[in-house]
Amino acid sequence: MNPKALFQEALELGTPKPTPASLWGGGAWAFALAGASYRDLVASPDLVAQAITSANEKVGSAVVFVGSGFTNFPMAALGASLEFKEKGAPALVGQAVADLAQVDRLDLDRLDADQALQTLQKAAALVKEAIGATAYVTSISWAPFTFAGRLYGMDRLMTALVDDPKGVEALLERATEAVFRYHLPYLEAGSVDGVAMADPMASGDVISRRHFQQFAQPYLAKVTQRFAERGYPVLLHICGRTDDRLDLIADAGVKGFFLDHRVDLAKALEVVRGRMCIGGNVDPVNVLARGTVDDVVQAARVCLETAGDGGGYVLTPGCDIPPDVPLANVQALIRTAMGA
Repeated sequence: MNPKALFQEALELGTPKPTPASLWGGGAWAFALAGASYRDLVASPDLVAQAITSANEKVGSAVVFVGSGFTNFPMAALGASLEFKEKGAPALVGQAVADLAQVDRLDLDRLDADQALQTLQKAAALVKEAIGATAYVTSISWAPFTFAGRLYGMDRLMTALVDDPKGVEALLERATEAVFRYHLPYLEAGSVDGVAMADPMASGDVISRRHFQQFAQPYLAKVTQRFAERGYPVLLHICGRTDDRLDLIADAGVKGFFLDHRVDLAKALEVVRGRMCIGGNVDPVNVLARGTVDDVVQAARVCLETAGDGGGYVLTPGCDIPPDVPLANVQALIRTAMGA
């Protein structure tokens, strides 16, 4: 059966047979598989699209994420810098926001003018045309809280949560608008089926449930509602522990939440099954990167058995996968769900 159709049924809390399977992100992995460098990719929509479509033709992920591996590029468009490396995604250098008192000076029109971001927008249209009949295509960015942290600096944001909460709220309002503006060209072009966001700084390993409820969830909900009003569901991943905030994530209107491998899948399903689709959660490093095909199959089967027949479930890794994950292991993950 069509992987995209299976995923869409699961996203609507149905029980598709077979169970759909998907990567989360996978951009850096696809680019490594293609032998493409980020310096070449940023100037070539064709190269980006070819790497994504070629990788997915080999594995059959139900969802593809255009912009995965590029999530720091909006910060560069807004004034930060990027350091390109021989392998992997470029590292963010510096911050676009030096002072919370100057947040209003952040020029979001620069997102529309940035060449690298335009490359991704054009690539999404090419990907949708090539594999959009069988793969659910999304654009992807940081969610507002992590976006704000990338703009201002993670450590400084953590301090400001206590020392200057009003300043943080102003930053988050601006970050929320930036996230919406980043995705808007994809929505207007009809080149994606949904919106994906990652929010690693909103993890229970980083902030408390109270701070999540005060600073992360309201802005996640706000931008999610704006996307939903245009007919685009939101998929979300938060690294690390999220056990104590799953209800708040569902309250934000997220349609699909992809669990980290450290979250207990059975307990997560108990909390939110019937409220949002859950993806999870094979260990991306110890199993997918370092394990054998048999290890992957065994771990995938455990997840499938845990999820059972309650609906609203997608088999996925517990995070984005490293660039060096063997192709055979990714194929084994997808194949196990699809019953091939």
